[in-house]
Amino acid sequence: MIHIIITEDDPMVMAINRKILEKHPRVRIEKTFSNGKETLEYLKEQPVDLLFLDIYMPGMTGLEVLTEIRKLNLEVDVIMITAANDLPSISQAIRLGIIDYLVKPFDINRLQAALEKYLTTHDTLKKSAGKDTCCQRDIDRLIGLQSPKAPAHAQTISAELDKGLHPKTLERVIAFLRQASEPVTSSQIGEQIGISRITVRKYLNYLEGQNKIDSQVDYDTGGRPRILYFWAK
Repeated sequence: MIHIIITEDDPMVMAINRKILEKHPRVRIEKTFSNGKETLEYLKEQPVDLLFLDIYMPGMTGLEVLTEIRKLNLEVDVIMITAANDLPSISQAIRLGIIDYLVKPFDINRLQAALEKYLTTHDTLKKSAGKDTCCQRDIDRLIGLQSPKAPAHAQTISAELDKGLHPKTLERVIAFLRQASEPVTSSQIGEQIGISRITVRKYLNYLEGQNKIDSQVDYDTGGRPRILYFWAK
């Protein structure tokens, strides 16, 4: 579970942001604030994973809050959501190590994308915990880069499959994905080719690691979000 606080002095914007974020199954909104001073006091006492922070607030601006967070070495990641679109504000926020910067009014999908970007960073760091080093692919994910695709003539599946994967089953998964007219879930693939969803996920994880497929999160399900997979163009 990702523990989040929101600092926003506009009650309507606060309500909208909270409603969007709470739909994600991995998010828990711990607290909301309308000013920077209370935000800092809370962060000094309570561990938080992620802060959504406005800039224009009475008393203490979001950039001042962010500066104090870095001075105090508080372990919290920050995403700015603000009407401030001037270059000095953006530059200062970037220098202070924000995860993302959203300008109001923003598209709902953009906020969801910012959250997913953060979750990718969070999960990559968690996976690497206890290790002395980190591979290039994980570093690229941490700083928001996509691993470069191999040239067309070199885009072949690795000859050495991960343990437990079988070439013929892999070929069936690939064939289904390449002929699918729209993104599909792991359950849909499993039903069509006759293997379990859990087994399908192993092949999908392998193909993602090979940069052969991409995925997206579908929130318009009326319930729990689902992951859709499709063959990378």
